[in-house]
Amino acid sequence: MNIKAIVARFLSEEFAPDIKADEFDENMNLVDFGIIDSLGVLKLVAWLESDFDIVIQPEELNVEQFSTLGVITRFVDGKLKPGL
Repeated sequence: MNIKAIVARFLSEEFAPDIKADEFDENMNLVDFGIIDSLGVLKLVAWLESDFDIVIQPEELNVEQFSTLGVITRFVDGKLKPGL
């Protein structure tokens, strides 16, 4: 399973049970649509760190960094492939 599918499944299960994981638009703003809020971002960050075994630095914590499925996917991919 790829990063996008894993994150979409988590978002669906934890924040938007009425949206199936495969129905998430990768460009939909999760904050603007009320799917996650600032506390949700913290929950998402904790899960990303645990599930993908990455470290997210305090300076990387901003709502824009976790605003869409596409942005989150690219962020995690960059963390998993440093230097690329």
